[in-house]
Amino acid sequence: GQKSTPASVQVKVDHTAPELKLSGPLTEQGKIGTNASEYVLNFDASDGDVQAPATLTPIGSAGTTAGKLQRPQGVALDGSGNLWVVDKNNYRIQKFDKDGKFLLQVGGTQGTAPGQFFDTRAVAVTSNGTVWVSEINGRLQAFNTSGGFIRQIHQDVLDQAYGIAPAPSGTLWVSDPGASLVYRINETTGAKLSNVYGSSGNPTGAANVPYPAGLAADGTGGVWVADPVNDRVQRFNASGKF
Repeated sequence: GQKSTPASVQVKVDHTAPELKLSGPLTEQGKIGTNASEYVLNFDASDGDVQAPATLTPIGSAGTTAGKLQRPQGVALDGSGNLWVVDKNNYRIQKFDKDGKFLLQVGGTQGTAPGQFFDTRAVAVTSNGTVWVSEINGRLQAFNTSGGFIRQIHQDVLDQAYGIAPAPSGTLWVSDPGASLVYRINETTGAKLSNVYGSSGNPTGAANVPYPAGLAADGTGGVWVADPVNDRVQRFNASGKF
């Protein structure tokens, strides 16, 4: 019968020493990100046949110069197919084209001033091309596609900022593990519009997210929340209801 692209795949990469295993969700372009060996892998799984050897193209390698990475933390695609990578230990965000060619970097200095990064966690690109970066100190920064600083949402709005995902009508989903909450906020004002209530400790009941981490928005305005404490993923609608 006709094959369909899987929601996730696992491939094996023959690296210098031990075998490296990668698994994770595909985007529509068939990309997966990892911080193992300090690069991002781009592969074509469009035929859905994950048993056949995959063609892998590494983007970046360990280092501090342009195009190299030190602990890549998160990735996002923009509307032109460019890949934005959180280069955590180099305190910057790097932009690559769809073929893996380095285009530009944002930041590169540790700090809390606009355009600097303290401890980055995730990157997301909205439909209007704004590039948002989250930091664990509770700050969100926005940049244009050329890397220019636009604005920031300060720490007084969030305790911590981890996952980030675009939501409809100029809003963002942001996970705040310090408060055990996921917020939907206005990306211009930072005002909190709705939230997913979590709880401290190890609650296992539905809608409890004691340490919300990664986020992914769906086409209906809802959000999927990674709940690593309970080894599960939960979905909430655009109003924050389970």
